[in-house]
Amino acid sequence: MSPAWRPRSEPRRSGPVTLFAGSSFCICADDGGIQQDAAMGYFVQDTRLVSLWALDLVPDRLEALVARVPEPHRAQFVSRRTGSDGTTGVLLTEERVIDTVLTAHLRIRNAGTERTRCVLRLRVDADFADVFDVKESSAVSAHSSEMTTTDAGLDIT
Repeated sequence: MSPAWRPRSEPRRSGPVTLFAGSSFCICADDGGIQQDAAMGYFVQDTRLVSLWALDLVPDRLEALVARVPEPHRAQFVSRRTGSDGTTGVLLTEERVIDTVLTAHLRIRNAGTERTRCVLRLRVDADFADVFDVKESSAVSAHSSEMTTTDAGLDIT
């Protein structure tokens, strides 16, 4: 049996992905996730603004396929949910960009032959912790965050 095919220009990444633009940076897992209990997050001027970022297709888990960083401030993450016949059913592509804000564009595509339903769940949180506390694993939330959805996106204050 031959190994799964991967294009030569797209090696499977493992380990953290780092994006940066000016004094802002984002450190996340190779599936795009940000884990609260790890030295990860979206930071602006040494303050962690996003401490949790987790995407799921409920009730299934996603399998990370590839992470690309074509530019220092932009990453693309591709994940899949396997169909009942064992082939790729649903593909989820996230493009994350750091500019003056953190922006995520999501695209869901049914790559399978059967109709499917899915619910996309995004869990997100902010703790406004200092970057040095995060690095030392001693981050304590500076205050409770309030989240509001708007036509422009999600506001965390």
